[in-house]
Amino acid sequence: MSVWRVIRREEMEILEYETPEWQASVALSSGGNLIRLRYLPKEVEILRFPRNGAELKARPECFGSPLLLPPNRIADGMFQANHVLYRLPLNERETHSHLHGLVLGRRWTLLSAGEEGIAVGYRFSPRVPEYSGFPHEFQLELRYCFAPEVVTTILSIRNSGRNAMPLGVGFHTTFLLPPEEEPSVAVPRGEGFWEVHPRRRLPTGRLLPWDPGIADLLDGKRSAASLPVAHLFPLRGKREALIRRSRCHIRYRFDEKYAHLACWNQGGNGDFFCIEPMSWMTNAPNLPLPPEISGFSFLEGGKTRIFRSAFRIEI
Repeated sequence: MSVWRVIRREEMEILEYETPEWQASVALSSGGNLIRLRYLPKEVEILRFPRNGAELKARPECFGSPLLLPPNRIADGMFQANHVLYRLPLNERETHSHLHGLVLGRRWTLLSAGEEGIAVGYRFSPRVPEYSGFPHEFQLELRYCFAPEVVTTILSIRNSGRNAMPLGVGFHTTFLLPPEEEPSVAVPRGEGFWEVHPRRRLPTGRLLPWDPGIADLLDGKRSAASLPVAHLFPLRGKREALIRRSRCHIRYRFDEKYAHLACWNQGGNGDFFCIEPMSWMTNAPNLPLPPEISGFSFLEGGKTRIFRSAFRIEI
């Protein structure tokens, strides 16, 4: 049996949902983000969660599993596709880029809540200020489905207009990793990672070989906090990451539509590790790379695309 309620606190609107195995919090006032996920049989917090509304508002990308659309950075906030010039807000001054997309921190609507889970939605339309720079109407639905050992996220994106829209998706999933649990992380990395410009933090289009220490960390052979990690790389093999903690393991699975992964641990000084599956890589629309490598794609008018991911507990 599940129970749920909507609470309002510190300018936040939060949907709290509980089953015999899970406690979850979804921030309706901040991107429909699953900001907290707790596995009750082991009393384990899965995701890094904010202490208050001010903390979430200041850095909405650093808690829970926020949706980014498009993911990461767009150089100068601009790109051209299908003879349309797109202009996104320049919200990162130091790199002169657009960062983290058009829906982060937006207010979403509760669509349903019941025994099978939660559904929340958002509509991007001419009423949104950024519509003039991204002239497409689209509808988003995030469905969180709860089973005894698995929580599944299903993202549906419908292009409500007639024209094809550029579509890049990412989830900035931030796992809580208490140092006392000696956590490690194993991800499906490819043979190399994308070189980035040291100041602008944008990919150059070159793949570089892994440093042995970082390779060992991303293969789960050393502590997830032993080295600073800020790497973007093509995915290889099965789309899943394994987070090992002393109290349980968490398997994070995502579907084949995700072509790249970004990993970040804020210099290795914190208690979290961010694993970000991305359907297209950073700045994909502006890179001189073919779409089959960058992941750049369109969603045709009237069509829907679905992305799936899941958290699975392994004892």
